Amino acid sequence: MKSASRFVGLFFAVLVSVTGQDGLTGTWRAEDVAFAPWTFTLNAEGARMTGTVSQGGSAGTTTTALTGATAIYDGAIERNNVSFKCDSPDGGRTIAFSGVIKGDIITFTREVKVQPGGYPGMNGIYGVSGATHFAAKRILASTVAPSAPETALRPAPAAAASAGTPSVDLRVVFLGTGTPNPDPDRSGPAVAVVAGTQAYLVDAGPGVVRRARAAADRTQINALRPPALTFLFLTHLHSDHTLGYPDLIFTPAVVGRGKPLEVFGPKGTQELTGHLMAAWKKDMDVRINGLEHGDANAYKVNVHEISPGVAYKDANVTVKAFLVKHATWDQAFGYRFETAGRSIVISGDTAPTPSVAEACNGCDVLVHEVYCSPSGQEASAYYKAAHTSAAELAAIAAQAKPKLLVLYHQLFSGCTEATLLQQVQQKYAGAVVSAKDLDIY
Repeated sequence: MKSASRFVGLFFAVLVSVTGQDGLTGTWRAEDVAFAPWTFTLNAEGARMTGTVSQGGSAGTTTTALTGATAIYDGAIERNNVSFKCDSPDGGRTIAFSGVIKGDIITFTREVKVQPGGYPGMNGIYGVSGATHFAAKRILASTVAPSAPETALRPAPAAAASAGTPSVDLRVVFLGTGTPNPDPDRSGPAVAVVAGTQAYLVDAGPGVVRRARAAADRTQINALRPPALTFLFLTHLHSDHTLGYPDLIFTPAVVGRGKPLEVFGPKGTQELTGHLMAAWKKDMDVRINGLEHGDANAYKVNVHEISPGVAYKDANVTVKAFLVKHATWDQAFGYRFETAGRSIVISGDTAPTPSVAEACNGCDVLVHEVYCSPSGQEASAYYKAAHTSAAELAAIAAQAKPKLLVLYHQLFSGCTEATLLQQVQQKYAGAVVSAKDLDIY
């Protein structure tokens, strides 16, 4: 049991059985967040909560019963908030969970404290590299028997499904949540929307290919492995969103991509691509015609300069582009990805614009950029023309009505992440989380 957190699996699910002060009883699950299932059996006793935590296998993994039940402690319920702690089986780490219950969704935050001399672990419920933010959906009580938490989870019935959580059908992986500021913990702006077995990247900030590889290793989503990266949608051509573009052209080609890169973007994308191809002309010649015998097809880039409307459609997904306002750029886009069962909208960099709420219109996940406003300080003219404040985003989300609002490309401007979230939550009552690199929703 001590080695449980060292295993790497395909997917994990969170399973929670809750009895709250307000009669909030049920089973909750979050899928595809990078390891085997996590099972929580929680029992409310007034404002206190007791129960156990365990970890087991899931469909498609080789792990089975990884850990026995571990008691939780310091459990508390206050209105729609729950919190509790548990220790890893080897005693090396303390894991704290806090969650906000809203309708059929619990939005969780997980923090791990490594004890002196303790092993940090890897992915999974007890490891420091497991998901720090995730949303759990309500499952009918009869779907998974609470008395048998380590059995394989069955799919939730359609009536119980909540689109505020990841699904195999459509999910968003945050490869980079950063800005032009070189934060070592936040790679350049890039997200991957995974539909079925295909990944569709939105923007290509610095480090995009290595972050995709890291996400693939953590989640075992093979669509994120470098040779499989064949689609890119650019929101605009700012350097922080495109410095990883040549990396995306050439690195996957070197390591085995078997087809051209398909790129969709605003006016100027073709010119940018042409300059990049010219800059690396000698490299391509050596790799294709030299001793490496590279695949010439893999180095091709097919550019599609798009207009608002349906930008791309295949058997997996429909991608719709909509115009946003980003300072003096002549063209900048946001994107809506939709399948029959789920929709994800990504704002790109934008000042407040009605097109975002119109594109979302009750979408499952709205991914939106945001900046924090330090107390007593006025935002610069550029920020006001190019980006969206926390208060402005709250108003947009109230109109858009997403099932889950996810903050990314966070411009903290001296604020903490907690302060930024508070500024949004002061005027928006819906479910909201602040994304970190490699989070999945």
